[in-house]
Amino acid sequence: MHFLAKAARKLGKYDAYTKLVVTKGYALKANTAMQNGIKYNGETTRALNDIIKEVGEEKQHDFIEYCIAKRILDMKELRPEIRQKMSPEEAAELIEKYESGADAELFKKNQKDFVKYNHALLHVLVDGGVITEEEFQHHIKNDPNFVPLAKVMDDADFGFNGIQAARSIVNVKSPIKKIGTSMREVKNPFLEMQKRTAEYYALASRNKAGQIFVNEIAGAIDKMANGDMIKKG
Repeated sequence: MHFLAKAARKLGKYDAYTKLVVTKGYALKANTAMQNGIKYNGETTRALNDIIKEVGEEKQHDFIEYCIAKRILDMKELRPEIRQKMSPEEAAELIEKYESGADAELFKKNQKDFVKYNHALLHVLVDGGVITEEEFQHHIKNDPNFVPLAKVMDDADFGFNGIQAARSIVNVKSPIKKIGTSMREVKNPFLEMQKRTAEYYALASRNKAGQIFVNEIAGAIDKMANGDMIKKG
C-alpha cells in the first residue's frame, strides 16, 4: 500500500491538472454537440439546437410525447416483459393523433433526427469507457427509437442494470437510468435535453479522467516495483 500512497502523492498535481482540463473539455464538447451535432458512425447528426428551433418551444411537449409514444410501441414488440408507464394503447392513440395532425411531417422528420442525435449521444458513454460497444449495440437494437426521456425509463433494464463495464471507473450501475427523467414532470423538456447532453459528456469525461489517473498510478507502481523508486518532493 505504501507504493500506492507514494504514487498518489507524486501524481497528485498532475491528476488535478488533468481533471481541470477534462472538465473544461466536456463543457466545450457538449456545447459543440448542441450547436453543430455529434460525429458518429461516419456522419454528423443534426444539432440538437436546430431540432429545438424547428419544432419550436410551444410544441415541445407534444413533440416529446410523440417521441415517447414511438419508443413505447418498440418496447411492446421488443421488450414486452418490461412494465411501462405509458400503455401501448395510449401510445398508439398519440401517434395517430400527431401523425394525422397539422404537425405530422414536422414531428416525423425531427423525431428521426432526434433519435439519431440521442444514439450518438449515448455512444459518447462508449468513448468515455462508461459502457462497452457491445452494451451500446444491444441497447439500440432493443430500443431503436431511444431518446433519454421515456416514460419507461424507471422500469426498463436494457442490459445496463447491474452492469459495470470493465473499463469504467465511474461508479454508475446504470448510466441511462440514473440520468433518466420523465418529461411530463418538467416544464421545459428541450432545456432538460440540453442538460442531458452536458450530463452524458460530463460522465464520459470524468470516467476518462479516472482512467488516466489509474493508468498513471499503475505505471508508477510498476516502476517502483522494478526498483525505480519515486523520489520525494
